[in-house]
Amino acid sequence: MRKKIYLAIIDCLNNANIGVKHISLWNENTTELEKENGYDFPAVFVEFSPLQWKQQMGRVKTATARVCLHIVTKTMADPSDGSTFQHEALETFDTINDIVSTIQGLSGEGFNKFQHVETLPDHNYEEVQHNIEIFTTEITDTGAVRERAHTTATTLTHKQE
Repeated sequence: MRKKIYLAIIDCLNNANIGVKHISLWNENTTELEKENGYDFPAVFVEFSPLQWKQQMGRVKTATARVCLHIVTKTMADPSDGSTFQHEALETFDTINDIVSTIQGLSGEGFNKFQHVETLPDHNYEEVQHNIEIFTTEITDTGAVRERAHTTATTLTHKQE
């Protein structure tokens, strides 16, 4: 199920043409900035929160999934009032809004429409900002469902002599 959701997010963001330059799974990715082979900005990293499954009939299970989008942007511009480059510094908010409006309502096979439920803004940044937008979706996993083997009963007829 996570694979389907992750690939749907990638497809949705790439098809929206909103300037996202890197998409991956979250793995404490902001530490990669110190490496030579980092990533381009803006970047979106997908994190799946723990799931609490509810077992349904027929080996089907459901859960409310929390999907966190880590949006990493970079700017050297000063957002202060009167700053020459204030507009450039505030483009991060435009990027976040574009991503949120693109992902909100996303649905696919096995998961319902994404609902935007929480924003965790970055208040401790220099040139790299790491904002988190959280969505929920109801998922249904049918991976354990087995097709029932169809058996036919044959009736033997004995002819009495």
